[in-house]
Amino acid sequence: MEKKNVLKTGALIATAAVSTTLGVNAKADNVTTTNETNNISSTTSTPTTLEQAQTDVNNKQAQVDATQNEVNTANEDVTKAQNNVNTSNNEVAKAQNNVNTSNNEVAKAQNNVANATDENINATKDGISNQQNNVNKAQQAITDAQNNVNEKQSEVNVAQSELDKSNNDVSSQQSNVAKAQQAVTDAQNAVNNKGIDKAQQAVNDAKNIVNNDNDKISSLNNQITDAKNNVKQAQNAVNNSKDTLDKSKNTTQTAQNTADNAKQELDTMEGIAKVKQNNVNKAQQAVQQAQDAVNNLGIDKAQQAVTDAQNAVNSDNSNISNLNNQVTNAQNVVQQDQTKVDSINKDINTTQQTISNLNQQVQNASKEVSDNQQKVDSLNSQVQKAQDKVTDLSTKAVPTISFTPEQIKATQDLVQALKDYEKQGNSAVNAIYGYDDNATEIKLLKQKWLDVMTDSSKIIDWKDNNESDQNTALDPNNLTAEQATDLSNFVATIINQMRVSLGINNDVGDVLVSKGSVQLALTVAKNTFNDKWAYVDHDRKALNKAFSEFGINGGGAEDASWNSGDFFAKPTIASFKNDIFHAIQQMMFEDGDQDMGHTVSLLGLINVSNSDKPSYLGVGTNYLYDDEGNVSDVSMFHYNIVDPLSYLDDINTDTEVLKSKGMFDTVNNPYTDLASALQQAESELSDLQNQLSTAQNTLKTSQDNLATQQSTLATQENKLSDLQNQLSTAQNTLNTDNINLNSLKSSLQQAQTKLSLDQTILQQAKETLDSYTADAKAKLANLKQAQDNLAAEQDRLNDAMITLKEKQTTYSNAQANLQQAQDNQAKAQADYDNAKNELAKSQTKLASLQADLQQAQDKLTKDTETLKQAQDTLNVYTQDNAQKLANLKQAQDNLKAEQDKLTDLKNIVDGKKDTLSKKQAALSDAQEALKVAQDNLKAEQDKLSSLQQHLSDLENAPKLLAEAQDKLAQAK
Repeated sequence: MEKKNVLKTGALIATAAVSTTLGVNAKADNVTTTNETNNISSTTSTPTTLEQAQTDVNNKQAQVDATQNEVNTANEDVTKAQNNVNTSNNEVAKAQNNVNTSNNEVAKAQNNVANATDENINATKDGISNQQNNVNKAQQAITDAQNNVNEKQSEVNVAQSELDKSNNDVSSQQSNVAKAQQAVTDAQNAVNNKGIDKAQQAVNDAKNIVNNDNDKISSLNNQITDAKNNVKQAQNAVNNSKDTLDKSKNTTQTAQNTADNAKQELDTMEGIAKVKQNNVNKAQQAVQQAQDAVNNLGIDKAQQAVTDAQNAVNSDNSNISNLNNQVTNAQNVVQQDQTKVDSINKDINTTQQTISNLNQQVQNASKEVSDNQQKVDSLNSQVQKAQDKVTDLSTKAVPTISFTPEQIKATQDLVQALKDYEKQGNSAVNAIYGYDDNATEIKLLKQKWLDVMTDSSKIIDWKDNNESDQNTALDPNNLTAEQATDLSNFVATIINQMRVSLGINNDVGDVLVSKGSVQLALTVAKNTFNDKWAYVDHDRKALNKAFSEFGINGGGAEDASWNSGDFFAKPTIASFKNDIFHAIQQMMFEDGDQDMGHTVSLLGLINVSNSDKPSYLGVGTNYLYDDEGNVSDVSMFHYNIVDPLSYLDDINTDTEVLKSKGMFDTVNNPYTDLASALQQAESELSDLQNQLSTAQNTLKTSQDNLATQQSTLATQENKLSDLQNQLSTAQNTLNTDNINLNSLKSSLQQAQTKLSLDQTILQQAKETLDSYTADAKAKLANLKQAQDNLAAEQDRLNDAMITLKEKQTTYSNAQANLQQAQDNQAKAQADYDNAKNELAKSQTKLASLQADLQQAQDKLTKDTETLKQAQDTLNVYTQDNAQKLANLKQAQDNLKAEQDKLTDLKNIVDGKKDTLSKKQAALSDAQEALKVAQDNLKAEQDKLSSLQQHLSDLENAPKLLAEAQDKLAQAK
């Protein structure tokens, strides 16, 4: 209530103040209506009323302000009191919370005490053990999940890398397509006789560019020659300036030594002059004493002079003795210094000679490395050419089949047994096919041969990479004679190679291909297709019919294989050769279940009695029919061999028919030459590779030797630098010790001079002292002697001062010469630094020109190729129309092939993208699985921690209860 009254009073006062102010203003406005006197009177009284009113207002306002301050203070007090209440309430609440918490902890602890039985503790331990297993499993799950993530990440990386490679392939192929498209355009222009002027201009432009390239290379070569001369001159300037600098340093050192010696001599002479001055002073004292003796004055001083002179002589003798010892010691030190300097000089000379020898060795080693590097580069080029040749021949030549030593021996043993059995009048044919029960040895050898030959691991994958074969489609039902001949030569070459590899070719003969053998195989294939043959077996009817047609009535023989393909995709020569090679390998290494019948046939083991006679081979193909009577996509390959037993059989064979059918008209087998050429090329490649390996080893050895020599040289150069530093230090030490020795010698000389003088002064002092008891004549004589001694010492001092002045002049000159030498050295150093900078600039310029030359040469190579292409394009215009059309057709075919290849590559990119997307999805799934596993591990670990805490609570229940009760007591 009190506060409200205050506020109300304040408000009333404020209103009254405003009203008073308005009243005064109104009254003042009325003053102007009175007369002059009244006006004056009124004017005089008005300010008093206004001032009083204003004072009242101010007083009231001050009261208001004071009251407001009291109100504010009171409000602050209330706020503080309320804050105190709030704080107290908070503390009470906090204390109550502590009590509640403590009560809960006590209750929990009491519950733990009640439950802390052995049974519950053991159960909790079992639970912990089980939970630990769960944690371990969860951890293992994380490990497995992480490994899976890593694996998926690796797969993503691989997929990304493969996609990048495929994209690069597409980019490269797009360039090839562009080139092929340009080739079509050029060929079409040539057909239309369009653009010959442009082609000619392209040649002219290309020639101009090549000429400009050559001019630039010539100019650069000239500039490089000049630059090399500049480098040489700059190097000479560096060498000359280095020599000048070295000489300047030597001159400076000599000047420094001269200045040091001059300073030493000056210092010595200053010491001598000082001694001479002292001598004069003493001589003057002696004269004065002699005069005193004449005057019978100062006998006590004379006595003291004798004592002082005697002490001086004694001191001089002691000083000379010490100086003699110091000189001796200093001489020993100088001798040791000199010995050390001589030793270091000797080591420097030896090291310099070693460096000279090593420089020559490094030069020789560098030349050896350069020669070896050139040899390696040359061999690398030769190896690359040989490799290209082998690669080229490999795409054209047939694959080879290799055998183990055990297979070779078993085959040769069997063939030898067959030959021996034949010589005994028996039939090798019956023996090898098991028709002769008496051929027990051959039976055993054949079984052993079967065992070692049966080896599926010998079968290898091979792909015909010959582009011509890959691009030559064929119809299995309608092989051309050329295609059948090619396949026959391919098979014959493989068979002959196997016989040679096994070392039995001279025992079983060779296989040849003839016009007749090819036609026989094609006839067998045609008959088989006409029979609508639908079995993976030999069509004996078709076989016998064909052989009979060719004059062989004793029955036909063949080896056969089958391959299922895509009926709508035309096979090629390449795909057939791939299939044939795989089939022949199966006949060689997986024929045990056929009693090695195919192997015997291919290796010609029945021909041991006719090894000088060839066999004739033909290959034919046809599609099989399916069970429903339709042509299938299964191709059958017929390998028909007419061996000597067949064509030499006079009873069952009509030789004239065979001849008429061309059975003995052999064809050229290009694979034989290719195989020989490939073998020779491989041998040359192997030899070059061996030479390259040897050359590389030699290069490595020479490089290692060069590195060793350079390292040794660097070590010796470091040693020389260290020795030179040691020499500089040792020489400085020697110079310092020599200066010290000379200083000691000078001091010794001065001490000896001083001794001589002091002895004279002593003698003079004694004589002076004696003269006090002598007659006047003797005193006068003594005075005369003292005066003569003074004159002599004065002359010596004068001489010393003259010499001192000369020494000062000498030192000044030496200092001037030293300053000049230092100035010259500074200039020589600047010249040397400038020369090095110029050398660096020259070397940089040379390196830049050499880089420009390399770029120019690379450009010339590229521009020369462009000129060749332009010239080839122009040459096309001069060909006849048929050739132009052929060129256009070839260019179009090439473009189609390149476009198809680009399409295939783009399809591959799409596949790679799809693969990458799937891999990324799999990675995402694996990462999510890893997160789940990590969350599961956290949950299991939390459970384990809870159990471990529970066990701790149970095992420490009494202690925890006591602590909780203490906290509760404190909280209350």
